Amino acid sequence: MNRNRNWLQETFDILFIMILCFATLLSAMLIKGSNPLQMEYILKPATFIMTVGSIGIYLWYVSRESEKGLETMIQKIYKTN
Repeated sequence: MNRNRNWLQETFDILFIMILCFATLLSAMLIKGSNPLQMEYILKPATFIMTVGSIGIYLWYVSRESEKGLETMIQKIYKTN
């Protein structure tokens, strides 16, 4: 059961990072100006909010899970009673 959960967490982490990278690259291509010789970047609030929100959610999740993992590791190493 624990091994299956670790596999699912790793898969989620990998897919989330891949999707975030894809969204970042796609948004950079889409906000490029119409003139190919001059690059213009227009900050779209919706895209910015989605990117910042995704990063925030990911950091929250990783920090929460890291805290649990650290507690488990400390208990195993020091075998607290």
